[in-house]
Amino acid sequence: MENKKKPVTCIIGGSKISTKINVITSLIKKVNNLKIIGTMANKFFVHKNYKVGKSVIEEKSKEIIKDIYKKAELNNCEILIPEDCMVGTDLDGTGVNKNLDEVRENEIILDIGNNTIKNIQKKINESRTVLWNGPAGYFENKNFSKGTLSIAENISKNTIENSLISVLG
Repeated sequence: MENKKKPVTCIIGGSKISTKINVITSLIKKVNNLKIIGTMANKFFVHKNYKVGKSVIEEKSKEIIKDIYKKAELNNCEILIPEDCMVGTDLDGTGVNKNLDEVRENEIILDIGNNTIKNIQKKINESRTVLWNGPAGYFENKNFSKGTLSIAENISKNTIENSLISVLG
């Protein structure tokens, strides 16, 4: 982070915000953009009053989310959450791309959607440094791996062709 080139984008995925809160809080002070993906984004959706159906959400993180937004504002860090998603009714099935306001009670959010993929690619293309930790979706099922694979491919391409500084965990 000492030799970073700006703008810096951090993409954080995975499931539990409580296990990454210290990392997120620390990074907010050092990055320009923080993109929240994966199951972790579900709690941000709930915070914004979107329904998440049968999706996994971490309980008791309301104050953590409020604190993250407050610290981001103080540090001029833009927090970005997905605007659409791939949903299914179970982990083994196929998915349907939906806007956040279209998720039904019997559905599970299992990947980021097509518009979100495009927006993340745009943000990576605009960045000079990218940090990435955690998948965008349930990549164990190929039907929900598009988000994770597209991020990996875009970071790789920009690292090779545009001298992007990339750190993946």
